[in-house]
Amino acid sequence: MVERNIICYSEKSQSETETGESKFISINDILSNDVLLRILVRLPNDCCRFVIRCSTVCKLWFSLINSIDYCNLRRMHDQSQSQSLPSALIFRYEYCGFSQPLYEYSSSSAANGSSTTCYLDFLPWPKVRIYSSFDDLLLLSHGHDNNFLICNPLTRQYLDLPKTPARIAKVRTDCIQGGLVFKPDVRQQRKLSPKLDLSQFSFRVMLRRWAGLDKEWISSYYVVTFCSETGKWSESALKFYDHSELHDSTPLSCNGMLHWLANTTMEECTYHGIVAVDPFKHTNNPKYCRFINFPLGLVRGNGRSSNLRVRFGLVRGQLRLAQLLGNKRVGFVLKVWELNYDHNVDDDKDGSPWTWTLMHEVEVKRWSTNSNRLFVIAFHPDNGDVVFFLRNPRLICKYDIGEEKMEQVGHLPNENYPYEFAESLYAYSLVHPLWPTPIPAIPFV
Repeated sequence: MVERNIICYSEKSQSETETGESKFISINDILSNDVLLRILVRLPNDCCRFVIRCSTVCKLWFSLINSIDYCNLRRMHDQSQSQSLPSALIFRYEYCGFSQPLYEYSSSSAANGSSTTCYLDFLPWPKVRIYSSFDDLLLLSHGHDNNFLICNPLTRQYLDLPKTPARIAKVRTDCIQGGLVFKPDVRQQRKLSPKLDLSQFSFRVMLRRWAGLDKEWISSYYVVTFCSETGKWSESALKFYDHSELHDSTPLSCNGMLHWLANTTMEECTYHGIVAVDPFKHTNNPKYCRFINFPLGLVRGNGRSSNLRVRFGLVRGQLRLAQLLGNKRVGFVLKVWELNYDHNVDDDKDGSPWTWTLMHEVEVKRWSTNSNRLFVIAFHPDNGDVVFFLRNPRLICKYDIGEEKMEQVGHLPNENYPYEFAESLYAYSLVHPLWPTPIPAIPFV
């Protein structure tokens, strides 16, 4: 099996400035450290790659950019500007195509529209499979075997993970789903300081494969979890006695947990909720794996809660759920909910830490395209009023809910896609924070 990774939408702009070494020396001689700091701090937050390059100019600039003073000034400056974070969406089609990303669209905010065919060219493998994302990090595997790594495409850093256990290593890559998750306080800490200490980046990588159904139609999974503190993989089993089954969709990482859409073994193509797994807890802990009911307003059954009509994604680190249905007037109805998680609520005492908030409910009575050929495929990572649609079935459209405006922003390569194509189109969001997430070291095993 070969697969395609398609970067269809990008909002990351980049500044490139060429300056001679002698000019840098003269600036250091003329300006005080305080003035240099304030100049570097005022670089736009979408020029993070340029800031990193600036730190390699000389020892003085390196020490200034990596100082606590720089981090504090940067945080105060960026908070006062209220700028949106640069972001990107990566789309992957499961069943065919090329392994290298293909550049399809660059928004008007991007300064340079260069090709992204070299987006991951720093990796040791020519072909990769994307499994999940967390902020500006990607979890990848080799295209032909089950070697895994974590990378930051912006800083071009990557970390090879140890070999997986044999029961995963010998399985085809398309039979494995997995996710990358960090401790739940990482995003909160990032708001306080744009540059975090490596010790705060404790993470887990969880991989799972379907192990089969028993005679009572109970689904079971073989799970391996990598722990960054020990540098080792652990093995476990996961069973759903309520006949739930994890869908092959990309898991979402938020609140320190991995979230999968779930269907039932009786209705394979109909979602009925979300399964949240906390890899930081022991498998015997009742909070290791929990079920989240859909919001009451979501219409279920008869194909209306299928993987063609229901999608979830992240907006500013929060899980959102969308349902898109056609109406009798050749239009569509779009509903969007946000999942709120309260760490202080104990669900062991008849409470639920999860509540749903309806963010948008839109009815478009007439539309130029048959609504049966219109699908939600992604959320904007930093704008809660924007969702992305797939039309006809290869056009990528950006829909602004507040302005009720649909705009074509890209397209997939010209091929004959089946009606069910949208089922196998997976989206991964990359949000570049004020300072890139460093790749943490792991113990040598």
